[in-house]
Amino acid sequence: MQAYRIFFLAILWIVAQAALPHTFYVSHSTIYHHVQAGNMEVTIRLFTHDLERALAGDNPLALRIGDDRESPLADHLVRDYVKQHFSVIIDNLPVNLSYIGKEVEHDRLYVYFEYPPPVAFNTMIITNTLLVDAFPGQKNYLTLEMAGWKQSLVFTAQQTRQIVTR
Repeated sequence: MQAYRIFFLAILWIVAQAALPHTFYVSHSTIYHHVQAGNMEVTIRLFTHDLERALAGDNPLALRIGDDRESPLADHLVRDYVKQHFSVIIDNLPVNLSYIGKEVEHDRLYVYFEYPPPVAFNTMIITNTLLVDAFPGQKNYLTLEMAGWKQSLVFTAQQTRQIVTR
């Protein structure tokens, strides 16, 4: 009988943990030079419910991103939000991020952009303020990969802009 009680409590604890919201706030972005495709690919991975919360603010709009009942506004709002909070400037020229689309995998949202690769660059300025307004403890990780060269950056509410030089 004691074994059943322990088993039941363990199952109850697991279910309760799964229902709790996570207490860490992170995103991960990658800027990758895809030589064969001839472009720079930007992939941004976020928790879907965190982005929905940031987009909703005080507005009770239910976007239901990735759900069968997804709002027709979701794609447009996701694209615009990311473009407002994530930018790249190469040698003082702003990069126009072309929206490719989004996809949801479990509780994660992947947002895709691309832009033409620079022939060469001296400085790249990346600004990433994704979700920091909604979650002050947000950390946005970024990996930059070009021609065998790789650099990792971390953006926070206090460090929203970083300069990469080559």
